[in-house]
Amino acid sequence: MLSRLFEKNPEKIRISEMLINVAGDYVAMGEDIADKQELLNAAVSAWNIACLKSDKRQEAINKFMKEYKKLNPRFSRNDFKDEEENIKLLIKQKDKRYPEVKVQIVNAIFQEINGKSHIGCISKNGIKSLNSGMHYEFSRWSNAKFAITQHFGYAKNEITKPSQNIVKNI
Repeated sequence: MLSRLFEKNPEKIRISEMLINVAGDYVAMGEDIADKQELLNAAVSAWNIACLKSDKRQEAINKFMKEYKKLNPRFSRNDFKDEEENIKLLIKQKDKRYPEVKVQIVNAIFQEINGKSHIGCISKNGIKSLNSGMHYEFSRWSNAKFAITQHFGYAKNEITKPSQNIVKNI
């Protein structure tokens, strides 16, 4: 289904590319793949919060920070303050670059393949059920040039569980 969408509008930018444009520098700060994945998870949460109406965002940020504190009990108060600021900056960046895009990201995966960074995204295309309307796409970035490496469509019920690090029920 998504491939037909791109056949009709080949210039349409993919969600994974948009995510790279919004949070690529942030994710690249990670020291290793696991660290970059954690930063990517936070960036996905920020993206999803940015897709909410303005009056729902602070509540979603609070939920995110509550979960973040549970997952990182040894972090200092300043660490939590910095993370909240990062989330807010990512939200502003998403709003600035793609204010009209309200597609939620269900999960994103960071990989390094042949020395190049790749981000794969599973997104819901404005559909309420997590079991339908999901799409998977893979983008890579290197020296600020973007290229689509793979694109796969997922059929209904192939994805059963979103990442635990994504803000839920918002």
